[in-house]
Amino acid sequence: MDKWTELKITKSHDPYCERLKEDVQRLERYAKPIDVSSFEKIIKTAAYSEFSSGGHSLPRGYYCPSPIRDLIIGNCNRGKILKSVSGGTSISYQYFFNAAHQLSAVKKFPDDTEQDLYEYEIIRYVDNTSVGLGFTNYGLNSLSECIYRGNQIQSYCNGLYEFPSCRIQELEKECYQYENNRLISADMYVFIPSIGYLSRMSYHFIHDSEGCISAYQSVSYIDGMENKNDYWRDHVFQIPMKARRKL
Repeated sequence: MDKWTELKITKSHDPYCERLKEDVQRLERYAKPIDVSSFEKIIKTAAYSEFSSGGHSLPRGYYCPSPIRDLIIGNCNRGKILKSVSGGTSISYQYFFNAAHQLSAVKKFPDDTEQDLYEYEIIRYVDNTSVGLGFTNYGLNSLSECIYRGNQIQSYCNGLYEFPSCRIQELEKECYQYENNRLISADMYVFIPSIGYLSRMSYHFIHDSEGCISAYQSVSYIDGMENKNDYWRDHVFQIPMKARRKL
């Protein structure tokens, strides 16, 4: 049985699918023709830029919008901002900021497996929302949206966009809940709209005495109902000291 046949058999009946379909439709409306020349126009007006190393497994690397992915995904880190760059420096990302210190463009350098494939992203801001258009030399390949309340991110959507069909093939969405200015839980969804497949997880965070996230518990769902047979149910995952931070 191949992957797609298996996914069709496990089509989700979670009622949240309808809401995710609306997210997909909204993100698809952001799509527009874009190329490297559009990126170059943005960076010419940038106030300053930064370089980072590492973080290839995360969207935008060090500045990944998700506050939790590097905490809950194994062998995943944001990398580090480079204080200086020389000829032998390993560079993963270059970030461009506007005068308001907002991230306005990202250039991802190829790693050892990507050969000469560079990736680019332009980020625009309207009120409490940021929209990212990601692309390569072959065209638009991702659409993202972050919604904020003040300085706290409320939700993050990232869609894998296929140019020939002009449709999002896969959507990842995260929603965050806060209490007393602390991140206490998050819901994570992976949705494939063409076949109605949905994977859903919830994470509940524990803070240490300094207010840093030190541990978490996860809950999985099947058709909108908590999976009480999950092997990791009630397990407490500890976060290494060096990875802990206030959220």
